[in-house]
Amino acid sequence: TSHLRGVVENVLDFLHDNGMITISGESITPTALGKLVSRLYLDPYGAAVIVEGLMSRKDASVSDLTLLHLICRTPDIRKLYLRKKDYEWIPDFAYNMYDEFTEVPNEFDSGYEWFLGEVKTAAMLLDWVGESPDRDIENRFGIGGGDIRGIADTAQWIAYATAQISAHIKSRHVKRARELTERLKYGIKSELLQLVTIRGIGRARARKLHDAGYATPESLVVAGEKKIGEVIGQKVAKSAIKDVKASGRAGLLE
Repeated sequence: TSHLRGVVENVLDFLHDNGMITISGESITPTALGKLVSRLYLDPYGAAVIVEGLMSRKDASVSDLTLLHLICRTPDIRKLYLRKKDYEWIPDFAYNMYDEFTEVPNEFDSGYEWFLGEVKTAAMLLDWVGESPDRDIENRFGIGGGDIRGIADTAQWIAYATAQISAHIKSRHVKRARELTERLKYGIKSELLQLVTIRGIGRARARKLHDAGYATPESLVVAGEKKIGEVIGQKVAKSAIKDVKASGRAGLLE
């Protein structure tokens, strides 16, 4: 009983210290942040990591890698373990990107190996949103296609939570986190975000369209079915243009 009481007290202290509950006598009340974390189904420790990471960059810019590593620091995402061959490049990658991370342990600390696993996972996600082919990602990181999608799906959820928390604490990184959420969903660079809102247009077709000079939904309508069909096929072009006209969507970021 005393052990259980100690565990409960430690949990309550953690939640209180991280602004998720208030304690007044025997009364325990969730704060606005605590309620948000609960609605997001986030591990409170992960939420605390996100808040701390965002606050550490409140006056600085963040890169894709910064946010991806912050996501990979949470306990909710599965980390990739390091294979023997990964030691040939992951430590150097971590060293070269030192300023991109919100927290870096000393390389002689026991937690440094865990940090390298976080970095490897973040690097994999960076390749995913950078539109690297699945096969290249599989070979570079020693994982299967299902692993890529599984980790990316979890990262998308945590990126969404990061955007929500960012808005709550009035961080300047809300837009970046929201954009990253959508990019993780499709595995694309920012420039394709508008195109993938069109029904039937995924990452591959969106890239073909963009490279052919059609960067927005409106540009497909202007070009017409014949020209767009030369890029993605007549049937898909007809369906895509019909969807743009019917929905009036101009993209995720407007």
